[in-house]
Order: sequence, then structure tokens, then C-alpha cells
Amino acid sequence: MFSCMLYFIFRMKSDKVIYYHQGDTKIFCKMNYPNGIILIDSLLFISSVYKKRIEVYHLEGKKTYQIQLDAAPDNLEIDEQKHLWTACHLKFSKFIKHLQDSTVKSPFKIYQIQNPYSQDYQLKEVVINEQANFSAASVAAPLKKWLLVGCVFDGKILVGKRKD
Repeated sequence: MFSCMLYFIFRMKSDKVIYYHQGDTKIFCKMNYPNGIILIDSLLFISSVYKKRIEVYHLEGKKTYQIQLDAAPDNLEIDEQKHLWTACHLKFSKFIKHLQDSTVKSPFKIYQIQNPYSQDYQLKEVVINEQANFSAASVAAPLKKWLLVGCVFDGKILVGKRKD
């Protein structure tokens, strides 16, 4: 198990993000664990867990900019106003311990990223009051006036009313 964790932590750029369209295959990038990925219009958003950012590419394969965060982003979602949402792991070392033992709490943070289509994006941190009983959130999915938050192991979904 320990060697598996070392491989998980230290492997560098071993995963590829590949775009396939009408018989054409294009490698966008290589990175370690590109967990969240979403295509919005002609932009591809890819979460970079280890670099604490979301990289943004045009479909031609050119990286245009990145959205810098203070935590490790996981999955990505979009809402009706085309704001980008992500659940982030605050302390990656705690998340690794949570992977080994699901009873170890792993703190998280949720962001709504307004105007993610330009370098003038705005980060809005979403506060969740029930966070103490919830651990290792991996997705924040907006649904109309609701926010659904899923986690890695708990087998439950946190449902809350949005205040935007």
C-alpha cells in the first residue's frame, strides 16, 4: 500500500488529456491526475490537482491561461449562468490519509468561478455550514437553486440552497 501511495504522489505528468473528434486525435497536455475536465463552448477546462489550478485550452490545443486557486481542484461543473464550479481539497496530505483511512477527515473548499472564459475571472468561495460532518468533497454540482456536493467515500450527498 505504501509503494502505491508513493506512486500516486510522485508520478509526474504520466496522464494524457486526449481530444478525439471526427477521426482526429489531439493530445492537449500531460499532467498528473487531470481529475476534472469540462468542455464549454470552444474552451476545455482541466483541473490540475497538484498545481492547484484549472488550465484552460482552446480546442486547437493551445493553452490560453490558467485559473489559480489556493487548494487542489477536483471535478468541474457549470451552472445556468455559465459560472464554473469546483470542489477543492484544502490539504492534499490529509486527502492522501483519507484515501488510506476514510475515517480521517479531509477538509475542502468550494469555488464558484465567475467569468471563467477570460483572465478576468472572479473567485467566489462558497461557505457550507455542515462541513464539519462532511469530508473530502470531490464535486460541487449546481442544479437550479440548489448545490449538490459529493465526496469521495462517505456515500452521501450534501444538498444545500444556493445564495447567489
